[in-house]
Amino acid sequence: MSHLGYYLFALLFCGLIHEAGHAIASYSEKVPIQSAGVFVYYLYPGAFVNVPDQPLQLLSPFRQLKIVCAGVWHNAILYLLTLLFLSGGLKAGLLLCGWKTLEGLGGVSVVDVRSLSPLATHLSTSSVIYRLDDHPLDNNIIDWNDFLLFDQGRHRPTQGFCTEKYLDNLGKCLECCEINDDTPFGKSPNETLSCFQDFKSALDLKKDLVCLPALEILASRDRKRCTSDNECETKCITPYMPSTGGQIVRIYARMPSWVQGPPEELDKVFLFEGELVDIWESVKVGILQPRFWILPASIPHILELLLR
Repeated sequence: MSHLGYYLFALLFCGLIHEAGHAIASYSEKVPIQSAGVFVYYLYPGAFVNVPDQPLQLLSPFRQLKIVCAGVWHNAILYLLTLLFLSGGLKAGLLLCGWKTLEGLGGVSVVDVRSLSPLATHLSTSSVIYRLDDHPLDNNIIDWNDFLLFDQGRHRPTQGFCTEKYLDNLGKCLECCEINDDTPFGKSPNETLSCFQDFKSALDLKKDLVCLPALEILASRDRKRCTSDNECETKCITPYMPSTGGQIVRIYARMPSWVQGPPEELDKVFLFEGELVDIWESVKVGILQPRFWILPASIPHILELLLR
C-alpha cells in the first residue's frame, strides 16, 4: 500500500507521455486535435487526445500509422531513458548533487524509520548502520538482506561474552528462560533480564541457562569477547534465543557527520528484541548518504521507486 502513490503517479506520467506522442505526431501531420485532457477514473489516472476521424482518413496509410503508433513509440523511448537512469545515471546524478555512496565503505544509510517502531527513537535518518551483531555489512544492502531475511530467523554465534563475578547471583531465578512462541522473551516480570547460555553449550545445543541484564552485557563495547570459559574470570555466555519471534540483535549505528555530541552518542550500540523481519520492514535503507543536512535522505529512494 505504501507504493500505491508511486504507481498512480507513474501511470499518470506514462499516460501523459503516451498521449503527447499522439498529439505531436498529429501536429506534425497537420491534423487538428479536437480535445485533450487528463482524468481520474475512481483511483486510475489517465490522459486522452481526441484526433478527428475525417482528417485522419485523408492521410496515406503510413502517415496514419505514424499518428496511431506515436504513443507506443514515446513509451518505448521513456522505457529506454528509465533503464539508463536505473543502470547508473540516477546514481551518477545524485553523486554530483551532494550525495555519497557507501559502496566500498560498508554499511547502509537509514532512509526512513516507521514511526511506530521502537527503532524510531534510536535511529536518525542519514545515520549509517554498519554492523548487525558480529556481521559487518561490507556488501551493503546484500549483507543487510542476508542477515535479516535469513531462512531460519537466527544466526549461530561466533563469539560469546565474558561475565563478571558480581553477576553470578542474578541468574538463579530462571523465569526469563521459560521461552516458547507465546513468550519469546520469557516470563520474568523484570524486562531488563534476558536468558543466556554457556557459549560452549550453545555450540553443541545443550542447555546451561542463566538470567542476566541484557543491556549491560550486550550493549557494552568494552566487554571482553570469548570462545571458552578459560578466557574469562567466570563464564563465557551468549543469548539463548530458541524462538524466532524473540531474537536479540545488536545494532551498530554511526550518526551523520553534521551531528555533534560525545563519541558514545555519535557511534552507538543498541539492542533490538523481536523478529528479524521486523527490522527489515521498519527501516528503509539505501547505499547513498547525503553529505549535507539540508538534503533529504529519502530523495534517492523516492526517485528509484518512481523509476522502477
